[in-house]
Amino acid sequence: MELSRSDDWVTVPYLVGLDVQSAQAACSQVHLVVVGQDVDGPPLGALTSPGVWIVTAQRPAPGVLALRGDPVTIEYRGRGGESGDREPRIPPPEGDVLFETVEEPDPLES
Repeated sequence: MELSRSDDWVTVPYLVGLDVQSAQAACSQVHLVVVGQDVDGPPLGALTSPGVWIVTAQRPAPGVLALRGDPVTIEYRGRGGESGDREPRIPPPEGDVLFETVEEPDPLES
């Protein structure tokens, strides 16, 4: 059975404030696909696991009509102090370092 043209349109749900997994579930219910901003990067699941990641912005906006299967791009951040940093925290190398910390001037001390 083919869908009629009117059945191809769905309403984009409101995702801001949801954790990424809940946002994916909400979009899945209406046949939309949640994606991160970097479509050429790692999959969203690899970037948001483990930890709790909260949706901070979305495109298209909630309430907009979209075709089934369309992507909904989200921005997200970690909650509860989780940085999501997967690299081990080791001290920087001594001697020939590859970076330099530059302190910004305090605008109040002029």
